[in-house]
Formats: sequence, structure tokens, C-alpha cells
Amino acid sequence: MIPQRFRNRRVALPYDHGAYALFLGPLVIGLVAGGRWHIACVYLVVASSAAFLMRQPLTVLVMISGGRRTPADRPAAWFWLLAYGAVAASHVTGLVVRGHGYVLHLAVPGALVAGWHLALVRRRAERRQMLLEVLAVGVLALAAPAGLWIGAESYDPMGWLLWVLVWAGSATAVVHAYLRLSQRRPAEAASVTARLWAGRQGLAAATLHLLVVLALGLAGVVSPWLAIAFGIQLADVLHGSLVPARGRSPKSIGMRLLFGLVLFTLAFVLAWGR
Repeated sequence: MIPQRFRNRRVALPYDHGAYALFLGPLVIGLVAGGRWHIACVYLVVASSAAFLMRQPLTVLVMISGGRRTPADRPAAWFWLLAYGAVAASHVTGLVVRGHGYVLHLAVPGALVAGWHLALVRRRAERRQMLLEVLAVGVLALAAPAGLWIGAESYDPMGWLLWVLVWAGSATAVVHAYLRLSQRRPAEAASVTARLWAGRQGLAAATLHLLVVLALGLAGVVSPWLAIAFGIQLADVLHGSLVPARGRSPKSIGMRLLFGLVLFTLAFVLAWGR
């Protein structure tokens, strides 16, 4: 039983629902691509989940040190940081014992990006950092090759292409999220051309990714059906550009973007390897 003073959900768990989709999507894609489910896959899921959750109490501790959170949250933050750390360490040990220690090098970029994020938190400058978030989802996308390699119980260079494709989808979602949030500000009705121009970054990224996947499909490198996932994402970005989210709450925008990520992940999973 967890003592009452440690039961602080805002300390224990990230409250950005989109972050869960950006973490779980690549992991699910990788495990499905791996093709087999065994005990090492369980170790990967638990270890990566614990590592993902560690960021929240660690961020809270940095905020406390900078005067942005009350010291009353410190015991709960330390409790959850150590709890998640212990779970992650035990399951990483399981991966090493099972011969999958080679995936640990994937944690290095994660540590670097997390360090950058915490430094910005310390300086109260972590908001509206799109480049950092694009790099962060690239780190989360590393769960895809890890799942592929561990599921298949062997290293496959195809894992790196899987990582790039998953990162591309996640990065587009991040860019699109920035557009949708910017649309909340009251403004005069813009022309169709102006709305498309405002969404040009997401539209360009989604279009480029779709064209690349179509080319890879024609070349036989990936399943041609994979283009459906990126086509769905392009349609979502196009709709979001043409239909502004004016007056909508961040929560409703986040839930809509979450639905788009889930749909992309489902289409990706169904298409990969067909």
C-alpha cells in the first residue's frame, strides 16, 4: 500500500495524453514488427515504460529546485523516481541476461534529450520548443527498432528504417499540434490560401513522408500498404489546416490529435510486413 503523502498523480504520471500515444505507438509498432512475443518483450515493455514515467518526477524535482513547485511535492517525487528507477533497472537486467544488452545504446540519445529538457525547465524556458519536441519523439521512436530486434531475437538493419518512418509520423504530429494550438487565438476568418500557408510545415512534412513511403513501396523495400498510414496522416493535417481549431480547448485539441495518432499507429501496424 502506497502511503498517502506519495499519492500525487501530478507527480507520479505525465498529464499530457499525447505523450502516451507518442511513446506507446512506436513500442507497439516495433513489437508487432518483431513478430513474436516472449519474456524479453515483457522486459522491454516494462523497462521502457518505467523510463518514460521517470521523466515526470524528475521534472518535478527540477521545478522544486528552481522554486516553481512547492517543496511539499519533494517526498512524492523522490518516491516515484526511485520506484520507477528500480523497476527499470530490474527489467533492463532481464534484457541483458537474455542477451539483448545491445539495445541499451538506444538510451544514450534519450539521456541527452532529457538533459536538454531539464535544463530548459530549470530556466523556465521549456514551453514552445518545437525542435526539442521533434527530437524527443525521435527518441521515443527508438522503441520501434528495439521492439523489432527483441521480438525477432536478432539484429535487423531494417529496424533503422522502421525508426525513421515512425519518427517521421510522430514529428508530423508534433508540428501539426503546434498549428492547432496556434489556431485557438481569435482572428478574422482567413482565406483558404492563408490557412494552407499557415499549415505549410505540417503539410510539407506529411506530403514528403507519403511520397517517400510510396517510393519505398514501389521499390519493394516496405509494404506498399504502408502508404495508407501516411495518407491518413496527410488527410488529417490537411483537414486541420483548412478547419481551424478556433475557440477549442487545449484538451479537446489534444484528444483529437490523440485519435489521429492512434489511427496512424493502427494503419501502420496492419500494413507493415504485408
